[in-house]
Amino acid sequence: MPRYKVLARSKGSVEVLKTFGKKEEAESFVRMTQRNPKYGSLMIEEEKAPTPAAATPAPEPTAAVAKPKSTGMPYWAMGLLLLVILGGAIAAIEGINAMLSRM
Repeated sequence: MPRYKVLARSKGSVEVLKTFGKKEEAESFVRMTQRNPKYGSLMIEEEKAPTPAAATPAPEPTAAVAKPKSTGMPYWAMGLLLLVILGGAIAAIEGINAMLSRM
């Protein structure tokens, strides 16, 4: 047997005010409570009886592929960084060599 919950939404939160066995009772409660400024918008939600666990089919297992999480720098970026560092070191050595040869 379904039950009916009267929900009040105000300032982003939802609060269950009351639960009824008949929809007509819930609607009359909403009409009476509608005038109260304390509650924002009121709505009626039907709460169905939970289905037994045996009636619901079990989800099929899916093949979970473990994807490695990428951490750190990719190899091409490491190579590029190494080229920049080596280029700077070679330029510095050539600059020092040029200064020493002028002396």
